[in-house]
Amino acid sequence: MKLDKTTLKTLIIPICLVLVFCLPNHAQGKYLNYAEYFIDTDPGQGNGHSIPACDGNFNEAEEEFCVNNISVPPLSEGRHTFFLRLKDSENQWGMRRLDFYVVSSSPYVAKTLTGAEYFIDTDPGEGSGIPLPAADGSIDESAEYLLKEGIESSELSLGLHSLYVRVKDSYNVWGIPRKVNFNVIEASPYKTLDTAEYYIDTDSGVGHCNPLTADDGSFDESTEDAHKNNISTSSLPLGGHQVYVRFRDSWWQGPTFNGWGPTKVDTLCVSDTTHLISPLNGSSGPPSQTFKWSHLTGVNSYQLQIDTVVSFPNPIKDLSVTAETCRVNDLPSGISLWWRVRGNYPCGGVWSKIYEYTDVNDGVQQTNLPDNFSLSHNYPNPFNPETQIEYALSRNCQVKLIVFNILGQKVKTLVDEFQTVGYKTTHWDGKDEAGKEVASGVYFYKLKAGDYNETKKMILMK
Repeated sequence: MKLDKTTLKTLIIPICLVLVFCLPNHAQGKYLNYAEYFIDTDPGQGNGHSIPACDGNFNEAEEEFCVNNISVPPLSEGRHTFFLRLKDSENQWGMRRLDFYVVSSSPYVAKTLTGAEYFIDTDPGEGSGIPLPAADGSIDESAEYLLKEGIESSELSLGLHSLYVRVKDSYNVWGIPRKVNFNVIEASPYKTLDTAEYYIDTDSGVGHCNPLTADDGSFDESTEDAHKNNISTSSLPLGGHQVYVRFRDSWWQGPTFNGWGPTKVDTLCVSDTTHLISPLNGSSGPPSQTFKWSHLTGVNSYQLQIDTVVSFPNPIKDLSVTAETCRVNDLPSGISLWWRVRGNYPCGGVWSKIYEYTDVNDGVQQTNLPDNFSLSHNYPNPFNPETQIEYALSRNCQVKLIVFNILGQKVKTLVDEFQTVGYKTTHWDGKDEAGKEVASGVYFYKLKAGDYNETKKMILMK
């Protein structure tokens, strides 16, 4: 059986011309000096069937090739591949391929499907996959419905996998595999978990990390909670760490899988806890009080909360400061208060014990009311990045406290509300209305309270 030479020539010549320009490192002055072909199997460079140039010589960068002497061997029905290979004057090879089909001499031969197979993740090679049956019992038509119930995935590890299905036709030609991605999101009901381990920051390898116990005392179910109290942080430096936990199932002794599931990751913050300096726990005092606590190394700021309820559902004061002290005014009188503080590391922080500030005395508050409006100098000054501003109101009024730059442009409004008589404190964190840090320099803060106006200068120094 021979492929028609006229048809073959029609296919070859356009390929040849394309190849001329696709040869590696094409440069002016380079020319073709040899051409050869082979079908399906490569005998090696220079060992194919030679093809002459139509003008008799290979001495130009572009050549047409005479195909009259191409002898096509008997070929079986189905797909075949024709390869044309060219060599240039610098002994560099280029090659192109053309797939074609050989059919019988009958006017029409219908193709049918004769086989189907699947594989998951890794291709074992055409014909080596797992067979898939046809829904009607046999694969013998041009279109078939395949039984997907035959696909087995119970031994797969948790996570993302790819399913490939391919079919073979009556020319013994396999089609391109069709791919579908899928997730295995839970263990098979026939599997149980039999162990768990964790590591912090550095993996020692599966099976070689710190063991975890099951909450119910034993690993013998397909779903288990691991006992977090096993995780030790005593030797870790302060700051954020990554904790990794993984489980192994009861199929770990199988020939294919090691049984270990995907690793789950959580963030762990190792931090110190500050403690009270003043006011002492259980002491009483006026509604304006300075709270102090112990210093912590490595924190970005401190957070102070005060509430009338010991569980702090809605703190009446929630302040952020950079120093280990904070003055708070306008505490409610005649009741007991609760306060706590924490240092904020980059990864978070831990609250201190809860302290009590009892029986804030309303009479003390009345005797300490300011006689006049006033605006105090900020503290500290110069500052970086936060400063505290105190002012006094001799009567209830609308209050505005605004920060301006040296050009008189508003930077941030710190207070804009109606306030009652008393001593007040607010803070500026060195940021503008958009939350962006402002540059070092001279700034002004202006208080307008009723008819009272006062402006003072402060310096941000980074």
